[in-house]
Order: sequence, then C-alpha cells, then structure tokens
Amino acid sequence: MCFSGHRHIPINEIDEISLSLEKVVKELIYEGYQQFATGGALGFDTLVAKTVLRLMKGFSSIQLHLVLPCPEQTRGWGNAEIEEYEMIKRLANSVTYTSEKYIGSAPQPRQDKQQKHKAKQSESGPQG
Repeated sequence: MCFSGHRHIPINEIDEISLSLEKVVKELIYEGYQQFATGGALGFDTLVAKTVLRLMKGFSSIQLHLVLPCPEQTRGWGNAEIEEYEMIKRLANSVTYTSEKYIGSAPQPRQDKQQKHKAKQSESGPQG
C-alpha cells in the first residue's frame, strides 16, 4: 500500500492524524497487506514511516519501503529533521531513488514509482 500526503501538518492535528493513520494501517494489515511504501517527505510521509516502523514491532511480517526522489531530498531541512529522516532510512526494508540528482520540486518520478509499486501489489494481492 502506498501513502503520500501533505508536507505541512498543523501541530494541533498531528496526534489525531497519527491515531487515525495507525488505525488505517492496522486495518490494512488485518486485510493482508504487508508492504507499505511512502515518499519520505516531511509531514504525512514521515508520519506514515514512523507508524509502520512502530507497528513492525508487533507485526513482524510487514515492511516499509521508501521511494525517494533523490539522495539530496533533505536539502534545506533542519538538523533534527535530517536526523529523523536518516533513522527512518536505516530502519526501512528498502530505499529506492527515482533520480540521481535533485530536479526541483517535480514529484512526478516518485509518484510514478509509487504507482508501479501499487500496481505490482494489485497483481499479487494484498501481500504483494
């Protein structure tokens, strides 16, 4: 299952969104989904990654796959954000880059890769 969303989440909504996200991911796990992909951007993508990583402790069969636009994705980020991002990358089951270098704010290659991952899952059922 592929996730991507808003980069800027109001602070007062993070807890509610996190709880809802955990509920949705658990429901997907119970339906048989084991592969979860996200783009690694700040905001919702990071919440997804942290949620899946947390749930991996209780659901050992699930995996987190990062589909990142380029190795320089963190350009312009703060130190704390980069540190969290690097931790997520270390814990992910796979990291794929859609481009070797930064090409501006065009998200299309990452979205194409996520769609291919989603299509692959559809062909093989929920486990895919």
